[in-house]
Formats: sequence, C-alpha cells, structure tokens
Amino acid sequence: MFNTSLRCIALLLSVLSIPAQATQNPIAIAIHGGAGTIEKSKFSLEKEQAYRVKLQEAV
Repeated sequence: MFNTSLRCIALLLSVLSIPAQATQNPIAIAIHGGAGTIEKSKFSLEKEQAYRVKLQEAV
C-alpha cells in the first residue's frame, strides 16, 4: 500500500513537471487516497509521517 502511494505521488510529480500551456485557466491538483481504507491500527506513526512528508513535497 505504501509503495502504491509513493508511485501515485511520483506520477503526480512527473505530470506536474510537464510545462503548462500558456492559458488563463486555473490549475487544480487532485490527490487520490487509494482504492481502500487504511485501518488506523495498521498505520504506524512512522508511515503516517512519511506520507505527510511526501504530500507536503508534492504541493
């Protein structure tokens, strides 16, 4: 699950690195949470911090 999230973040970053066309349209970023639920009991503090760091880097 963690690797999948990192892959999604990497894909998002690669898409954002493509030069934008010169338009007046606003840009939006969507962060997809995945295809399931992470139970709090199985989500360690270290893993949560790693997710938050990568999300902060993305924005």
